[in-house]
Amino acid sequence: MGQELAKTIAGNPWFVLGVSVLAPVGIILSIIFYIKSIRVKRPVCLVHSSSLIRNLSDDFPSLRIAYGSTGVDSLTVSKVAFWNAGRETIDGEDIAEADPLCVAVAEGHSLLEVRVLTESDRANQVKTRRLDSGAACLVSFDYLDRGDGLVLQVVHTGEDSHVQITGTIKGFGKIVSSGLDSYITSATRRAVLKRLLLEGGLLALVVFSSVYLASNQSQHSPLRMAAYSAVGVLIGFAASQSILMHPTLPKKFSRFWE
Repeated sequence: MGQELAKTIAGNPWFVLGVSVLAPVGIILSIIFYIKSIRVKRPVCLVHSSSLIRNLSDDFPSLRIAYGSTGVDSLTVSKVAFWNAGRETIDGEDIAEADPLCVAVAEGHSLLEVRVLTESDRANQVKTRRLDSGAACLVSFDYLDRGDGLVLQVVHTGEDSHVQITGTIKGFGKIVSSGLDSYITSATRRAVLKRLLLEGGLLALVVFSSVYLASNQSQHSPLRMAAYSAVGVLIGFAASQSILMHPTLPKKFSRFWE
């Protein structure tokens, strides 16, 4: 009698539909909880620049403009945002002594002013110190929790492509910034690849199973409809995760765009 009851339940299209719907939901929740459980340091740097003066001597050879006591031919204001997008706290001691966190301009150009516009929390104790060379400024902090960071205003000679932030964070790797692009070090690329392989493998398994089971069903059967729904849900989830891999600017950093 138990076997007959099991066959009856297994043959019930509504039971099959429920299982087909709950299975992908369970997989999605498992992936979400797995991602949330990962604790990594993920420092992110964005640079946004606006050129105020460009190649002044070419257009007005007799005109002289100075910023303070320094004559300028090209003048740019750059906003540098740096924050921790990971779930693992970045301590100030995590900055490599041999390769400190540094805002620098290209050779032949100068930093005229560096100012902290935004600091997520005063407890972060963000500090800057310009080097004697006049082309770089060291940045330090006590710690950065998830979402903590800073926005610097950097006034410098040259154009928007002439400023960058460099350094090495222990447990993460070397920092390389470029324009408005968030950077990903080789270590982070490997972590992202593993994540995509995990999601891709689960997606392929569910899609294959759903299509295989649905292939023997009538066109309007609940199982076939559930299979197509599961495929759509998982494809949408995978696409959303690929978008969410790019961290967004913290809400506290509104001055970055000013």
